[in-house]
Amino acid sequence: MIPFYICTRLMPMLCNNLHFPDVIDNKWQIIQRLGAGGFGTVYEVSEVGEEESRYAAKVQMGSEGKKVMRTEVKILSALQGKSSRICQLIACGSDNDVNYIIMNLTGENLKDYKNSFRGKHLPPVDALKISIQCIEVIREVHEAGFIHRDVKPENFAVEFTGSADKIYLLDFGIAR
Repeated sequence: MIPFYICTRLMPMLCNNLHFPDVIDNKWQIIQRLGAGGFGTVYEVSEVGEEESRYAAKVQMGSEGKKVMRTEVKILSALQGKSSRICQLIACGSDNDVNYIIMNLTGENLKDYKNSFRGKHLPPVDALKISIQCIEVIREVHEAGFIHRDVKPENFAVEFTGSADKIYLLDFGIAR
């Protein structure tokens, strides 16, 4: 099997041909792929038998993925309850070399949200709300003793009901 880090960084076309299960750990049904980054792929999932439930599953394959996931789970666990802008850790585990973290499902990432305005500027009120929340969540992470180390628009998610109501900081895979 090709190591996952090679797939995501060097040969993305090969990754599309790798077999991936429809169900993870006999519990999480994959609904759709939401995105991919340097250290994993994110899927929308539901609990088997509870199709109305929706979560995000960050998935990495192989032993390298297991180390990164372990770090991310440790940091997410430590941050639970310290910030409402960090995804809730629902479950984690490993199933036949598929390492996964299940978290609450948020909205689109900040880069996609900004791009949805198609060349127009974000409304000033939304830009201010987003900026303040991004700074606040980074401060909360630092106060808890961690450094994110990968702050970029793709690692913030916007949860909204018409305007940018809540911002989440995502992807603690390289945090320390």
